[in-house]
Amino acid sequence: MENKSMSGWMWIGLGIVVVAGLVMAACSRGARGEEPFVDSRRDTQGNVMIRDTDRMWADFTGSVDRDIERERSGERPSGGTPSWDEHWRLRLNAYRSSQDNAPRYLDYIVQARRQAGLPELANQADAR
Repeated sequence: MENKSMSGWMWIGLGIVVVAGLVMAACSRGARGEEPFVDSRRDTQGNVMIRDTDRMWADFTGSVDRDIERERSGERPSGGTPSWDEHWRLRLNAYRSSQDNAPRYLDYIVQARRQAGLPELANQADAR
């Protein structure tokens, strides 16, 4: 009887070791700059650039669409940004400097806001 009990504890211990190993492996990927949740690369200056992949595009459009709905419904922008115009200006600047194929992303923001009937941004000409 003791042998079966010991065998059960051995399997539990082995399971814990395997799970701990998987967690450590996942964490080390992030530490090496291989972010598992973001498709990214380093440019020639060492800056992190977000890749233009189907997964990243879907995340981006979903996020923009949610923010547009929040703006349309009269909610305030998140993160303490004082206005939606400022929110979009900051976001456009971020994509301009860290996104592969940035014009695609910038154009989506501008066009989606127009389709939603939102006012033009203060510096609309600077969107690209």
